Parts: sequence; C-alpha cells; structure tokens
Amino acid sequence: MRARTGAALRAAVASGAGADAQDVVQATFFKAYQALGRFRDGAPFRPWLLRIVMNETRNTVRSAGRARAVTGREACYRRADPVIPDASDPAVAA
Repeated sequence: MRARTGAALRAAVASGAGADAQDVVQATFFKAYQALGRFRDGAPFRPWLLRIVMNETRNTVRSAGRARAVTGREACYRRADPVIPDASDPAVAA
C-alpha cells in the first residue's frame, strides 16, 4: 500500500475526485484487497490498481452528483411548502 498510495492519490485527483481523493484511495485499496484472488499472476499490478482507482473515482463523483440533485430537489419542495408560523397552535397546524 505504501508503495502505491502516491500514484493512486495522484490518479484520483487527476480523475476528478477532488476533496474525496483520500476516501477514493482508501476504498480502492479495500476493493483491491478483496479482488486479489482474481488478479492474474504475472500481470502488471499498477495498471490494475489504477483502473480500480478510476472506477472508484467515477462512482464517487456520480454518487456526489446524485446526492446534490436530491438535496436540490428537497430544497425546492421545502420552499414550496406553506410556512407555518412559530406562534401557531401545533394541533391546528397538524
């Protein structure tokens, strides 16, 4: 892990992970460890690991985009709801 962390971090940042780059790298190493049984003997390790970094970055960026979209829709709905004054009777408001 120590030997590959720098390259993985640079790849995550270059792929658009931004502030989530360290989280992407951590998830990458976890997924790589889980998939070691599927790694072909004699195959180059670095490209395999960097492909996992790219996939994880793409997934993280997509998830963040979906979360922002949901938050934006929720904010629109909340603004559309009638505002109940704080002084009103809760039973009436319900």
